[in-house]
Amino acid sequence: MITYIRKSIKGYYIEFPEEIDATYWEGKIGSTYKDFEDGKWVPLSDEQLTFHTEHPEASVSQVLSMTLPEPY
Repeated sequence: MITYIRKSIKGYYIEFPEEIDATYWEGKIGSTYKDFEDGKWVPLSDEQLTFHTEHPEASVSQVLSMTLPEPY
């Protein structure tokens, strides 16, 4: 399974059994938070997916960077 995030998906996260067709979605697959904001499909790495599982309250930008804000 491959997990993608996309701004237009309710809840942002969606799993597919395989990679989406890069030819069909040419120019619509990204890798950054800006790409997410621009409506592109952004695949999560295994590390990002683990981070999301361990920190379900984390925002999309935090999951992509795998960082949480420092406590005050």
